Amino acid sequence: MTGIVQQLGVDRYNAKKADRVRVSLETKLRILKQPDIDISLCNISSRGFMAESSSAPAIGTDVLLFLPGIGWTLANIRWRRGDRFGARFSEAVNMRQFWRANPPMRSVQQGPASQAA
Repeated sequence: MTGIVQQLGVDRYNAKKADRVRVSLETKLRILKQPDIDISLCNISSRGFMAESSSAPAIGTDVLLFLPGIGWTLANIRWRRGDRFGARFSEAVNMRQFWRANPPMRSVQQGPASQAA
């Protein structure tokens, strides 16, 4: 149903806003009376997320986002540009719980010695 979370970095835009963590996670988005939508989560904070999908929901739509380790979480679509869209969670997400359930995958770098084998 969902993939492994890859943490790509932290974006700090404003001291008053929660840090957005850049991630790569394939998951699902649910809209009332519609089939689940496959999405690619691009960043997340305790207050909201940004994602990409070939069928981005309309602004103002209430959605449920599936977060591994947390479950279905209610959010409202706040903006949309092409295939990208952003949403605000109705209640803050416990990021500590999210990262405990989804430890960031570390990339393994291949050096010249390992390629010569």
